Amino acid sequence: MQTMSPAQTHQKAKSRLAHSEPVEQVESSTEPDSKLLTFASAGAAKSPVDHTRKVTHDTSSSLDFLRSFWSTRLRYLLLLFLGILGYAGCIYIFRMVQPESIANILFYHSYLPLLIVSFCAHFFFWSFIFLHSRRAFFVAIVLTTLLFFKLQAVILTTPLLIGIIGAAVLLELAIFFIFKK
Repeated sequence: MQTMSPAQTHQKAKSRLAHSEPVEQVESSTEPDSKLLTFASAGAAKSPVDHTRKVTHDTSSSLDFLRSFWSTRLRYLLLLFLGILGYAGCIYIFRMVQPESIANILFYHSYLPLLIVSFCAHFFFWSFIFLHSRRAFFVAIVLTTLLFFKLQAVILTTPLLIGIIGAAVLLELAIFFIFKK
């Protein structure tokens, strides 16, 4: 292995930099008095490490939490609107429609229109809350099943309630592990 003198090392480094792009000085946004050397090409500006731009957030304020909370949920406001509309439909059915008129639609003593409206309302509302449609689907299934049992005059004992919720949780875990990415 051949050792090079400092002058040869300096010359070799200069020859490697001969084909590189020109350098310009740019003001740093974090410290106003310091100068940083950056490459003038567009490729250097897209590099993953860009020390000239630094974003700071004040996380101590509760307003920042509310802003970030609502900024993520702003895209999903249609789900909340559909959920509230579905709950308004359930209230309409409970107050204005006679139970005998919807009890036997499609299946005997099933109250199917109420269950469908209730399921849709639960699904859209819980999709907005969780921002996850699979979890909202299971919550809607459980709540609609509980409503169905109440309409059928089934006495909801603690073991039955635990069984319904446990089955939904086990199904959620099974699907999570089956479709795990």
